[in-house]
Amino acid sequence: MLVINPSECIDCGVCEPECPAEAILPDTEDNLEKWSGDHCSFASVHVPGMFFSSKKISGDLPSIYDFAPTVLNHYGLPVPEEMEGRNLFA
Repeated sequence: MLVINPSECIDCGVCEPECPAEAILPDTEDNLEKWSGDHCSFASVHVPGMFFSSKKISGDLPSIYDFAPTVLNHYGLPVPEEMEGRNLFA
């Protein structure tokens, strides 16, 4: 994942293949687009996020770190020891 601090951006365009310019919004503006989101923030405090599931999750406060272990478990694949996070459905 490419992360660029907005205060250090020099408008070189390197990040655009990962996150097109039209997807980058200042954190002072609300994103009112339907079915859209701001995934380019450099700090989770700016985009705390939401997690929707039709299955009951275990524990409180799921983290972005929990998604990879959850997906790996779902497909019956081993979760590497060095991977942070937990299976949200365990």
